[in-house]
Amino acid sequence: MTVTAPTSASRPGAASAIAAILVISAAASLFLFWLIYIHPAAATSAQYAFLPAMNAVFNGLAATALLIGFTFIRAHSPRQD
Repeated sequence: MTVTAPTSASRPGAASAIAAILVISAAASLFLFWLIYIHPAAATSAQYAFLPAMNAVFNGLAATALLIGFTFIRAHSPRQD
């Protein structure tokens, strides 16, 4: 029995999802580059006091998305008995 991996042609919308992920990643990287290297330094650090909380929220959302994805993968995979 030969098992082949699904191609992007067999999954409608896979190419557009990958393109969206790449665009969002590039935008986030450009924003961070601008924030670190181009944006003038603030007089006080209180202006960016929200960043640690925002980072914690994003980390929590990422962990939640990973757990949901793992759950869906486990639920749809055939059992190896």
